[in-house]
Amino acid sequence: MQRKSVRIMASLIFSVMLLALPLGAVLANSSTVTLVCAEEGTEETTENRTDISGNDETSAGEDGVEEENPRNENGEGDGSESENEVTPTPEPTPEPECICDHRCSKYDYNHDCPVCGKDFNNCGYQEPNVRITIKEQDGWFPAGVTVRVKFKAEDILDTGNFEIKSVKVRIGQNGTYRDVTEDMYIDISENCTVYVMVTDAHDKSYERSRAIKCFDTGRPTLNAAVSEGLL
Repeated sequence: MQRKSVRIMASLIFSVMLLALPLGAVLANSSTVTLVCAEEGTEETTENRTDISGNDETSAGEDGVEEENPRNENGEGDGSESENEVTPTPEPTPEPECICDHRCSKYDYNHDCPVCGKDFNNCGYQEPNVRITIKEQDGWFPAGVTVRVKFKAEDILDTGNFEIKSVKVRIGQNGTYRDVTEDMYIDISENCTVYVMVTDAHDKSYERSRAIKCFDTGRPTLNAAVSEGLL
């Protein structure tokens, strides 16, 4: 009887051990899986935190994507466009200028001029006021002496639209013109009328004449009075 009880007890213990082995294995595997999952979750979280905190700009640089506001060594912008960049103000369109070489009128105006082509009254050309001076030497001279007569031509308004092209002179109304552009003078030996013609760069001519009387050609006369029979 006692032997039978021992057998029954041993069978119960053996059965309990058989049941305990799978349960222990399950418990052991459960703790291992939990640990592994926890470690994997920790690494993933760490990677995510690293990406969020510091790798955005680095990753963008490695992938070839430019930063919005890159900085140079001094911490300043590289000159690229930004939201705060000031748009340059366009330069004003210059006003058209008159290109005429003479004063326009209703019947004669420059159609190619950007000003006069629209309205000839707005012509900006200013006509020069040319004065020709003919000057001989002072005093009276006897016949046979040569006297130099000088010429001068100038724009008394100083418009900037007068430039001498040539100066010609003749003696007497029927004389022949001779060029004196370089010399600007002529020598005379008798009283005469001098004619001067000045031509400007636009082939416009100006003329003036002057009668020169600097030679004493009259015979000398003696005036005497008689006083008490004496000269």
